[in-house]
Amino acid sequence: MPTSNRRGPSGRSSWPASPGTIDPGPAAEVLTTELVSACFDHPIAIGRNRGRWAATAGHG
Repeated sequence: MPTSNRRGPSGRSSWPASPGTIDPGPAAEVLTTELVSACFDHPIAIGRNRGRWAATAGHG
């Protein structure tokens, strides 16, 4: 995941859309444990604390 908090004029994540895009939208709505895990087909816990994002890969 990018380390910068880049956003386009709409306030949405600036990651480019691709054929594998699951759900475009505001980062706080689409960077969820469920969606990111589904995207990578691997359990990944997503967290946010004081505006900082974290992703932790799990086992399984």
